[in-house]
Amino acid sequence: RFSSAIDRIMSTNTEGNVAVVTHGTVLALYLEAAGVGHGFTLWRRMGLPSMAALDWPERRLADICERI
Repeated sequence: RFSSAIDRIMSTNTEGNVAVVTHGTVLALYLEAAGVGHGFTLWRRMGLPSMAALDWPERRLADICERI
């Protein structure tokens, strides 16, 4: 569901940046699906709060901050 929602949001966004807020588990699993790394390992590394920035549409990791 999360991936589909992101695809839908990004297909309607024609310019600018988009911020999406979610729980760490969902973020880690999404990053795993994007090829960033192993979901459980990413989840264990993330502090509270964390963030990830992706270049779109490639879903290439631009930045990850394990603790803000």
